[in-house]
Amino acid sequence: MDLKLKGKTAIVTGGTAGIGLAIVKALTAEGVAVTVPGRSKEKLDKSLAGLTGVQAIVADAATAEGVASLLQQVPDTDILINNLGIYEPKEFADITDSDWLRLFETNVLSGVRLSRHYFPRMLKRNSGRVIFISSESGVMTPPEMIHYGVTKSSQLAISRGLAELTKRTAVTVNTVMPGPTRSEGIVEFLEKMSSIPNATPEQAEHEFFEKHGPKSLVLARFVPIVRTFTPIIAGVSGMRYRSFLTYNVIGGVMWGAGVTALGAWLGNIEFVHKNIEAILILIVLISVIPIVIEYLRARGKSKKEAAQATEPAPTGPADDETAQLRVPPFQPHQSQNQDPYQDPNQPPRGGRHAKR
Repeated sequence: MDLKLKGKTAIVTGGTAGIGLAIVKALTAEGVAVTVPGRSKEKLDKSLAGLTGVQAIVADAATAEGVASLLQQVPDTDILINNLGIYEPKEFADITDSDWLRLFETNVLSGVRLSRHYFPRMLKRNSGRVIFISSESGVMTPPEMIHYGVTKSSQLAISRGLAELTKRTAVTVNTVMPGPTRSEGIVEFLEKMSSIPNATPEQAEHEFFEKHGPKSLVLARFVPIVRTFTPIIAGVSGMRYRSFLTYNVIGGVMWGAGVTALGAWLGNIEFVHKNIEAILILIVLISVIPIVIEYLRARGKSKKEAAQATEPAPTGPADDETAQLRVPPFQPHQSQNQDPYQDPNQPPRGGRHAKR
């Protein structure tokens, strides 16, 4: 795949393992000259061995001194990927001030310091990309790593704020929020979290996804508002799965292809360009209207059926004062539409088989 990145430059923090290393490999394959800062020359050399077009710099991006050293050696870049991050499971009451500050400086301030330098330069030349590698923990905070979740939420906030500053420019700022990703560090983390003594990596992974996997899948699939509520309404309305799946695929194709083309065309209209936020809110509201209507219909139907089911049936003549309180014995050959409380000498009441 040619992403038209040949000749570009990039900086990837945390690029010696996991997601960061995968990004480095993908960029170099596209012809990008990548700079990877790191604390250990030995680890840099080992991780980046065999990759061409990669410059390794010994500089700790988690510290102000390390960032200053990196900026001095690489004063400009086309692409900045803030991937550096650390995590640790810890009870909230046991998280000390130093723990908070350590995670915040590494996960948040590293990206802040680098973006503060490179982002204005990108705006000035009207070209550049800033990407924060956050986590789903930024919107679904794990109770065993609250301090980590806070740092991931912070990255999302910073990215959103910077994106607002890119209006009418060719610069973009985005956040990627991956779920659990297998790497050397995450395997060690899962083994520590596992309730199985001396758990193998496979056992630890299986236990983790049994507990947290559904949340990750739900978050990944149902972030947009319409796709969030559609499965709920489909269940309430008793919609057939085959129909739901078919129309979901059709809608996905139309949304992915049609809206992208429509957006490119509408972006050239001055009114749309100036009022895009209000237009997006209006689109969401219009999208929700059919869902609300369907919900109200289903709710009204359910209430009507419930009212019909609980409506008391009239009784025949009583033979004594307690006749209406006695439940008649079960009749094996009783008609399906026969009221068990009805006087057998009276004609049937109601139902589609009743005489009119």
